[in-house]
Amino acid sequence: MSDDHHPVRSRLKSPVRGVGSAYPQNQALAGAQDPREAARIAAMDPAEASRLEEEHAAASASLDNKRTELLTAYSSGDWTPPVHLKDGETVDMAIRAATPPYINQWYGEYKAHLETSAEEELEAAAVASGIRGVFTVGPDDPNYDPITDHERRKRIEELLDPLDFADLVFTGAVRQTIPLQDGPKGAITATFTSMPTKHAMWLQFMAGKELRESTTQHANYSYSLWQVATTLVEFAGRTIEPALDDFLADDQYEQFAAALKTRMKLLERMPSELTNDLIVQNTWFALRIRKLVIGGNLVERVGNS
Repeated sequence: MSDDHHPVRSRLKSPVRGVGSAYPQNQALAGAQDPREAARIAAMDPAEASRLEEEHAAASASLDNKRTELLTAYSSGDWTPPVHLKDGETVDMAIRAATPPYINQWYGEYKAHLETSAEEELEAAAVASGIRGVFTVGPDDPNYDPITDHERRKRIEELLDPLDFADLVFTGAVRQTIPLQDGPKGAITATFTSMPTKHAMWLQFMAGKELRESTTQHANYSYSLWQVATTLVEFAGRTIEPALDDFLADDQYEQFAAALKTRMKLLERMPSELTNDLIVQNTWFALRIRKLVIGGNLVERVGNS
């Protein structure tokens, strides 16, 4: 493997400046890893050279982050790159020695793998929660499975405004308004918000208590409805009250539970077919948030690379 593509030696070293610095041979004598590039930068305007060095440093840091993610994914058993090993070479060694084009290619494949895995995980969770068991009759087929109705999901998602990762990071939440029918945006809509971790913890606690006092199917179905009641912000133009945003402290569980009970009354009055579809929409919404998070390197996306 040449020095030009070595993962460590390919990093741009700050060029030596001064008399004769525009000659590659002098940069080589000074220890530059890429004498030609170092000589080119040394001959530039200092401001332009500084900008270029910063770009090289950022690209190098990004490549290091990707390489580290790939190594972590392999060591944890989550993913293995499609690498052809040489005699005596391990996968770890291949990742560490891979050139930037390979790292970028593998990183893209790894991210695609994560998106697929996230979708499969959510669908598996839907099975475990009993959502599919609720839907025994569909509009056209007795075996209709709404969670895996990818065609309907695609039609709906084509109408949605994209989620903003910056909202998730800097405001702590993202919202999305979803048409419940496959028609234009004027259709009846539901607006969901992402769930704070504290609320998710409280719902898990409530589900455990429900499971001890009821059947598994009832507890799972209740848990799915509680998730909708917690994340539903507006329905058919009506704001869902009371708001839950202020209940995040450890000593506010009882207030949260009381407010959730009030919100549940709205769902309990709805036809079960409608609340079941809200469960499906909330599941798809959660999947879009998951994809928003894993769609790229978190450090890069908040500008800290």
